[in-house]
Amino acid sequence: MMKLKIIFPVLLLLFQLMAFRTQAQNKVKRYCEVSSSDKFFYSGYAVDYGQNRKYNPLKDSVCIRKLQKVESLETRVEVLNYMSELGWDLVSLRGGKDYYLPFIFSREFDPAELNEKKQK
Repeated sequence: MMKLKIIFPVLLLLFQLMAFRTQAQNKVKRYCEVSSSDKFFYSGYAVDYGQNRKYNPLKDSVCIRKLQKVESLETRVEVLNYMSELGWDLVSLRGGKDYYLPFIFSREFDPAELNEKKQK
């Protein structure tokens, strides 16, 4: 009986660890580009995470609003710090032509947080 009292909690713990590992493996990596432009009358940032007029890859409207806030930031350091706070990792920073200076970020999402892209 004593062995059963020890074995059951150990088995339960192992089961929970396996379930957690299975969930962690189901993450999906997505990318986001933040670009700046100081041409003529426009000064600010644009965010591209795969969205267009008919499709938005993110389900969470709060996450979308937070990404849109990037467009109101004033400096590149503010962009880097803010995206880091949102859980995005900087993948690439490269100088572009003229004033186009993109940052590429990545982040892992649960599949439930993403919309399936409709095939034509």
